[in-house]
Amino acid sequence: AFTYTSTKSVKGSTEKSDFVIFPNHNHGNAKITISEVTETTEVQVLDVSGRMVKSVLLNNTNTTEITNLQTGSYFVRVIGKISGESSVKKLSVLN
Repeated sequence: AFTYTSTKSVKGSTEKSDFVIFPNHNHGNAKITISEVTETTEVQVLDVSGRMVKSVLLNNTNTTEITNLQTGSYFVRVIGKISGESSVKKLSVLN
């Protein structure tokens, strides 16, 4: 058996904020720049197991530096604190 439910609309965003990690591949230090920051934003660095290694809260700025990372692969997640929008990119640290 099945039933029909009402249709719900979801607000999408075609102007999703993006960010750049430079340099990516690096030796433990990287600069993260976010385009079009309109709200307080959290930058999280996660290891491949999903554990948070670093977290930075950005207020009134669109850049931060991540330093002293050990060799390995990481994920950088950028989250808007009001909207909840998030983006994730991979970061590689070479020895």
